Amino acid sequence: MNSLGPREDREKMLEVEKAYTELAKKLQNWPFRYDIGYQVSKMLSDYTLLSRISLVDKKVLNIGCSEPIDEVFWVNLVKEWHALDINEAVIRMAKKLALEALPSHLFSKLRFIVGDATNLPLENEQYDIVVSFSTIDHIPGKENREKAISEMYRVLKRGGYLVITVPNRWDLYYFYRSNKLQREGKAVFGYEYQFSPLELKRMLTSKGCRIVDCASTAFNPCSYFDRLLRKFELARLKIYFGTRFGYLAYKP
Repeated sequence: MNSLGPREDREKMLEVEKAYTELAKKLQNWPFRYDIGYQVSKMLSDYTLLSRISLVDKKVLNIGCSEPIDEVFWVNLVKEWHALDINEAVIRMAKKLALEALPSHLFSKLRFIVGDATNLPLENEQYDIVVSFSTIDHIPGKENREKAISEMYRVLKRGGYLVITVPNRWDLYYFYRSNKLQREGKAVFGYEYQFSPLELKRMLTSKGCRIVDCASTAFNPCSYFDRLLRKFELARLKIYFGTRFGYLAYKP
C-alpha cells in the first residue's frame, strides 16, 4: 500500500483505534493464543529472532502488546517486561489476562503502559531489549513508522538488541489479500502496511542499527534443507519471501 497524505493518515489511524477497541472485547477468550497457524508464525519469525539472544535478567519493552502471549511466554526469564499499547482497552484486557495466567511472583515482573509508539513516554536508553511484533505495520504514514523505529532506538541501551517483525510485501498473495480486505473495510486491524525486506533493513540501518540476523515464516530453522541453505549463504533466497519476516538488530 502506498504512503498516504496527512488527512488520510488520521482517518486510517481512527480505523485502527476502532478495530483495536473491538478486538479488546474478544481478547478475553485468548483467540490468538490457541490459533496454531498464528503460533507457528510467531515461532518462525518473532521467537526465532528473540531466541538468538539471552533474555535472562534483561529489561524488555514490547511495543504493541495486544493479547499478552509474549509476556506470559517469556516472563520467567526476564528481569522486567514492559508491554506498551496505544489503546487503553487493549492494555486493560492484556493486564487482566496476564494476571489470571501467572502466579504473583511472575506477574510482578510485568508493567502495562498506555503510550504512542511514535512518541514513547519513556526515558532514553533504559531497555536491554526492545521488541515489536507485527505492530509498526498498523501505523499509517511513512514518517510515523520512521518515528516509531527512532523511538525504539532511543529507549534502547547501547549494546542492546531490537527485534522487529512485519508483513512482507514480497509475498504477493498476502499483499493482494491484505489490501483487498482493507479496501472492503474487512481488515481485522483496520490498516496494514506491508514492508519489503530491503525497506525495513534500510530503515533500521539508517537509525544506526547493525543487522544481526533475519527470519521469516518461509524459513524453518529446524529443517535440514533450510540449514543447508544457511550454510551455503543461500538462506535469504527463501527467508525474504515469507509472509512475515523481521530482523534482529544491535545498537552499538
